[in-house]
Amino acid sequence: MWPVLGLFAITIFTGAALLFLVQPMMAKHVLPLLGGSPAVWNTCMVFFQGLLLAGYAYAHASVRALGVRRQVVLHLAVASVPGLLWVLGWAPIEAPTGKALGEGHTSPVVWLLLMLAVCVGPAFFVLSTCATLMQRWFAGLGHRTSPDPYFLYAASNAGSMLALLAYPLLVEPRLSLSGQRTWWSAGYVVLLGLTAACAAVTLRRTREVARVEPGPPPTMRQRAMWVALAAAPSSLLIAVTQYLSTDIAAAPLLWVVPLALYLLTFILAFSRRWGVPLRVSDRTLPVLAVSLAVIVLLARHDPIWLIVVLNLAALFFGGTMCHGRLAAMRPPAGHLTDFYLCLAIGGVLGGLFNAVVAPVLFDWLAEYPIALAAVCMLRTGSADRPAKDPATPVAARERWAGLARGLAAASIPAALLGVAHWVAPMVRGIASEEYREYWRNVLLVGVPVTACYMLVRSPVRFGAALGAVLLLDATIELRRNEAQVRTFFGVYAAYYTATPKGVGIIELRHGTTLHGARWVDDRFRSEPLVYYHRRGPIGDVFRAWGHTELFDRVALVGLGTGSIASYGRPGQTLRFFEIDPAVVKLATQGGLFHFIGDSKAVCEFVIGDARLSLAKEPDASFGAIVLDAFSSDAVPVHLLTREALGVYLSKLRPGGVLALHVSNRYLDLERVVAGVAGAHALAGLIRDDSVPDEESKQSLHWSSTWIVLARNKADLTPLLAQRGWHELPMKSTGRVWTDDYSSVLGVFEGF
Repeated sequence: MWPVLGLFAITIFTGAALLFLVQPMMAKHVLPLLGGSPAVWNTCMVFFQGLLLAGYAYAHASVRALGVRRQVVLHLAVASVPGLLWVLGWAPIEAPTGKALGEGHTSPVVWLLLMLAVCVGPAFFVLSTCATLMQRWFAGLGHRTSPDPYFLYAASNAGSMLALLAYPLLVEPRLSLSGQRTWWSAGYVVLLGLTAACAAVTLRRTREVARVEPGPPPTMRQRAMWVALAAAPSSLLIAVTQYLSTDIAAAPLLWVVPLALYLLTFILAFSRRWGVPLRVSDRTLPVLAVSLAVIVLLARHDPIWLIVVLNLAALFFGGTMCHGRLAAMRPPAGHLTDFYLCLAIGGVLGGLFNAVVAPVLFDWLAEYPIALAAVCMLRTGSADRPAKDPATPVAARERWAGLARGLAAASIPAALLGVAHWVAPMVRGIASEEYREYWRNVLLVGVPVTACYMLVRSPVRFGAALGAVLLLDATIELRRNEAQVRTFFGVYAAYYTATPKGVGIIELRHGTTLHGARWVDDRFRSEPLVYYHRRGPIGDVFRAWGHTELFDRVALVGLGTGSIASYGRPGQTLRFFEIDPAVVKLATQGGLFHFIGDSKAVCEFVIGDARLSLAKEPDASFGAIVLDAFSSDAVPVHLLTREALGVYLSKLRPGGVLALHVSNRYLDLERVVAGVAGAHALAGLIRDDSVPDEESKQSLHWSSTWIVLARNKADLTPLLAQRGWHELPMKSTGRVWTDDYSSVLGVFEGF
């Protein structure tokens, strides 16, 4: 019987690997069509979770209605449908190219979901059924392990995790997207063969053994608990991924690491040999949650490596705790499909909350503290006091009384935080300058966090208190913002900040990344600051050519606050290409930023993905193109490929220049630009503008790195007269980025 067990394990492993290879592959394929937004992955996750639910529902309903033997025959026909579609000309994992976002669609989410359904839906649906059906078929084979086939779920998650890690580490750096599609399609054919072999074994052996006894059906309380224990870590997974991809880069490497860690928690929970004891997860999770709360309340963004580690650790221990409880509550094999259906429902609910519900209800990333609080509330509680079985009936009066006591206790830390925000200004006024920050941290961080941790023995009270503190703090901070808006492309916040000299500025941020600032003093409100300072690289560019006829028409990819408009002169046209209408509104309306309104040039706006919009412009229509588009902390990948550079060059007049803002905390984008520039035989200059002196910092002249490219070296002569520019070193990139190939693995500079 060992060959039979091996056959089913290999089939489940292969199906899971293909299932989780296609997710980052498809998300990367559609990312350029949606401006490189981090929300692309979240939306893809909701789609994949929804199809996973559909697959589990099909498995559950078909087995119950037809029995195992007839269901095997049905599934062989269903699994063959994608292959038949390929024969008829349907291309797997291939999105329509060249179509701008919004053509005929008002919602990026709806457009993306429909496109995914057409391009990858049939194949993904078949793959989503593999683990559940193979386990259910195996349960009726009479093998000594058949009565409890859940250990095969570990094989499924092992295949998923290894495929996810292999994608950014092995597949993406070595294969183009077209090559990935070819190999993936071949893998699907192999899976069909393995599935047919499993079907043959099942049809033969189910005649020889007794049918699987289902046992007593699970109660509604049990099903609700299964759903809750699946939904909370699913929501936390997407929240952590959103954080990483927003503050670093929207790339497969940062999508798959949290998901692989999440799958590892399933492997450990359902494995017979390995696992994390519930007591360890139960005690570790509150410490991590409180540590994250301290960082949030302190508004700290560095060191980034510590924040990343804490987030991933919270996801891991939250996942091991929830999934460990799920493994302990699993029903007999007769109700296996029912169990997995509830898990899928929970996963979809968690994903829908993050990707669909939260963006409508909140104008900030409130789903993260809510998900963290929910996971903490599902803990088993103190090890000295066993948790109550969720299926045990509790008198209604006792339940409501307990809920009231819990809410009262949970409200205490939030009340302390509210009082602290009221008292803190008075304390700062009477405390010596040396101790002002100390007392602020004690009041606004130490007191509420300590009060939360004192409730740790009660999971519901601790989770509710922690969530209330984080939500209240964010609400108070949001009231201090000048403006805040959330769209598919991110959360933008404009708020007042005092400089060391006491002079106020208004900043615009996306996550932790600054996208421009202005002085509050109206006398200097149009003075470009931070990366766009007149003494910085972009100031050099406009000093070199801004007064010439070459710069009569300039294309600017990315708007931000519109700081570069301050370099405009009469008779000049600055044409901004911006994907998010909300950014245009922030830069031009409400009196927040005045760069556009005060500019001497004519400012025009084109809404949509910059590359697709630029392709529609007449050839040789601009003397310069300034690339200053950022999604997260990096330029979207599809704007830095060899083909993208070809589009830019076709729109430049003879002698025209291309200026690229490549500042980044984590990625060496200079190597990427050098590679694509070398592919077009371009000349390039670079200025790494470090700001060492305190005077520059106080005048808000920030460090930045800019690259300027031209067809001929002679075209860059005016810029060489400016200080700090030198020839762009053609660093080895290993492989030039193209629309069909890119990998951030080789350009990570580390944390």
